[in-house]
Amino acid sequence: MDLDSLYRGFAEEAFRVLRNGGYVAFSHPTYVDSLDWFLNAGFELVINGLQYVHGGLTRLIYVFRKPNQCRAIS
Repeated sequence: MDLDSLYRGFAEEAFRVLRNGGYVAFSHPTYVDSLDWFLNAGFELVINGLQYVHGGLTRLIYVFRKPNQCRAIS
């Protein structure tokens, strides 16, 4: 499975199993652009930022919220 499919599948499954109003935090390498995957799944972005790990290594961090009134994923 490629990385794109893995992260996209995670976003969709997290949306499916999370309660309305629930949160998910997600961290990944900066070369991966996952924001649209979570937004397209139905999540709302709460906050994002960078986590310095060491040297030139940083991670993107997102916190998403599943809306209280959410749409079904098609």
